[in-house]
Amino acid sequence: MSVAESNRSEPSHGGESAEHINDDLVEIGQELHTPTHSIIARTQKLLDYAETDEKFQDFVPDLDRMLNSGKQLIALIIKVFSKSNFPNGQIDLTAFGSTIRHDLRTPINAFIGYSEMLLEDIDEETYEQACADLQKILVAARKLLSIVGDLSYLTKPETNTKKSDDLPAKKQIDPVIPRENDIRKTTKKTAAAPVANNKKTKKTPDTSKTTPQTSKDIELAKVGKELHSLANYIITATETILVIAEKNVDYKCFTPDLNKMLLASKQLLGLIEQLFTPDNTAKEVETEAFTSTIRHDLRTPINAIIGYSEMLLEDTGESDEYPISNHLHKILSSARRLLSLINNLTYLHKPDTTQKKTEVEPEASATLMDEVVRTMRTVENSAVDLTTQDASLLVVDDKDSNRDLLSRRLEKQGFKVQVAENGLQALQMIRQNNFDLVLLDIIMPEMNGYQVLAEMKMDDKLRHIPVIMISALDEIDSVVRCIEMGAEDYLQKPFNQVILKAKISATLERKRLRDREHAFLQKLQIEQEKSEKLLLNILPKPIADRLKKGARTIADSFPEVTVLFSDLVGFTEMCAGISAVELVEKLNDIFLAFDILAELHGLEKIKTIGDAYMLVGGLPTPRPDHAEAVADMAIDMFDAIKRLNLQNNSDIRIRVGIHTGPIVAGVIGKNKFNYDLWGDAVNVASRMESHGVPGRIQVSEATQARLQGRFILEKRGIIEVKGKGEMVTYFLNGHK
Repeated sequence: MSVAESNRSEPSHGGESAEHINDDLVEIGQELHTPTHSIIARTQKLLDYAETDEKFQDFVPDLDRMLNSGKQLIALIIKVFSKSNFPNGQIDLTAFGSTIRHDLRTPINAFIGYSEMLLEDIDEETYEQACADLQKILVAARKLLSIVGDLSYLTKPETNTKKSDDLPAKKQIDPVIPRENDIRKTTKKTAAAPVANNKKTKKTPDTSKTTPQTSKDIELAKVGKELHSLANYIITATETILVIAEKNVDYKCFTPDLNKMLLASKQLLGLIEQLFTPDNTAKEVETEAFTSTIRHDLRTPINAIIGYSEMLLEDTGESDEYPISNHLHKILSSARRLLSLINNLTYLHKPDTTQKKTEVEPEASATLMDEVVRTMRTVENSAVDLTTQDASLLVVDDKDSNRDLLSRRLEKQGFKVQVAENGLQALQMIRQNNFDLVLLDIIMPEMNGYQVLAEMKMDDKLRHIPVIMISALDEIDSVVRCIEMGAEDYLQKPFNQVILKAKISATLERKRLRDREHAFLQKLQIEQEKSEKLLLNILPKPIADRLKKGARTIADSFPEVTVLFSDLVGFTEMCAGISAVELVEKLNDIFLAFDILAELHGLEKIKTIGDAYMLVGGLPTPRPDHAEAVADMAIDMFDAIKRLNLQNNSDIRIRVGIHTGPIVAGVIGKNKFNYDLWGDAVNVASRMESHGVPGRIQVSEATQARLQGRFILEKRGIIEVKGKGEMVTYFLNGHK
């Protein structure tokens, strides 16, 4: 039969009735039933065995959990895939949304997780049959996972269809993986069907003579048969599309990609025949052949098939305008099933870790895949211990089996683990404890993972805690949404243990670096504040701000300010009678009291020279009451000296001089810079102090003019001022 005849004999899936789709879904339900019942039976067998072996009793709790998960899965399959559960007898495709697929995956993940842990804990030599049963449970569970994963294509949204009222409504496409009967038909057709390049497809070798000797060989034979059938189906379906493309000018542009798919399919079939039917004799299939290199070689053509199928589906828009879309969907689903089966090969070839090596075997040539695995193991064995020591983790999941599996895995890896069964409890625990990482499930009742993540990222106290989202779903939209909301990473159940630990390690390392950066920034901020305070002790804040903004030369003219000088009377005699330490302590007490008063009155201390103290009012920020503020300061300075004398039983006296006038202010110096004043007003103020009377405040006539009316001023008269000649001065006696 030709490919064209084969194509005509196949019904058009684009126009399939809802009843036919329902039949396919019922058949999927039956496919799920078979491995689930097998898992339940093998688990019950292991539980029965535990009754006769006392040492095996330790594994009963985990086996009980597996058995309960099996019963839950059977109940869910009956509920979702039985037409009798729907009012009109038509299964509702909307039932296969992300929630249902998540619920189906949850017990399957429990099978995989507990089986893997039991295989790690059980001694293979002592319990060889038990380990064989657990390996079969693993294979069956992964097959279930593959079937459930294909359900996502039943509800794929229309993203590329034309939006027009004139176009007919889009018909339901059947993207379901071809059933076993369909595969048998296409397998028979393949041998006689001509290929697009007029070459005949390689005849399927006869494997009937092969008699596997072990349970692993039996499993491999089954896998090989299914791989062979699926590869043949993809070849036939691709040839069918090529025939359609040859007859329709609109499809000519798809021919190059279809030829690449056909070539990849034939390469895959050739490799499958080479691996699973050695020499067409009754030899055992070599499980040692399934190294990472071989699995990589098997995946390569499958990835090509998937990639080209997805691109062609994007180009066709999945509309009725392109009838080849239905075939592409089936090719894509078959390729994904192939990928799942190849992933299972890692569990059929388990290395013998109990056998001691007597000789050092030469290392095989490393492939890129081997290097990746080696790198992950290096991270697992070394780097993790450095970054996760004493790390505290929170596992959030509404399913008890998921919490139990993940927490036990993490505790084995050395983490401190707490669990929460819902989002609200998780938020409460996060606020009360100091967690280094949160592993957060997405689909939960009441408050889902997205909502918990959003709450954490809106809270300043919680937003720094890294979150890895975990889910049984592999939808790219979920991954993107989680990362956009601030999640550190995304993990799909069931977990690959090496990748799980590597991702947690990387996340904790990033947190450790962020914490160090945060601590460094805090320390830097503290040091900056110290530098700021030190700078403000030398310069006025406005001047310091200008320097920080890059000003190199600062010099300002002020038309009128008030300058004050004070001096300790008899300072020289006091130095001779006391020690250096005592002298400095006395000066420090006095000048500290003056500094407090200057800040209180809003005045700017300029400097101290020996026992002299200089300040100014009206700069660097001008103020109209600068003279009054300086006068208030001078009066308070005398009060401060009186308090210190009483406190220290001393007899210190000061002399104060004040003058008002124009000055120039600026910053001088490079390494040891300071803010200083220049001008006649500075000189006159200094003369007011040096020509004054001990215990009195002498002010110039210019200052007296600004103070009259508010203060008590006593005219001293005319005095001779060095460099200025005769000047009229006044004594400031207090407030009115």
